[in-house]
Amino acid sequence: MEHVTLSPARIRKNKYVARKLNHLLDIMHELKGGLEQVAEGITDKQVRKTIISVALESGQYVTEITSKIQSLGAKPHHCTVHKKFNLLGTDQIPEDEEDALARCYSSENFIIKAYRDFLNEYTPYEDVRSLIRAQLNGILCAFVQLKLFNIALRS
Repeated sequence: MEHVTLSPARIRKNKYVARKLNHLLDIMHELKGGLEQVAEGITDKQVRKTIISVALESGQYVTEITSKIQSLGAKPHHCTVHKKFNLLGTDQIPEDEEDALARCYSSENFIIKAYRDFLNEYTPYEDVRSLIRAQLNGILCAFVQLKLFNIALRS
């Protein structure tokens, strides 16, 4: 295997992109855990399955971001039990399915803003931009699905 030496400028770029990716990693890690926690209290099987599927998708995004950070030669944050953002307000138990779904998509604006902020900044790697763009589209679809379930519960 050939040894590759990175230039100092390339190392700085990699660290910068990895730092931004670690911020998204923290958010998605917390989202995944919060969704799993909210799903535990849901009695409606279809609603629970929907929330769990969004949590699984978030877990996939965590894996993808972690892999991308490692490919840049950096170390991904190891998420702690401490909640950095309290995205879903999981410090209180949801009262019913409607409340649980409302909590799930209440963090939508925060997450989407974080992804768009990433995409609005210069990132020298198109593969990283493509990954984040694809994840953002998946997140948007997941939140639409949660909102549709909430509307269906109300009717």
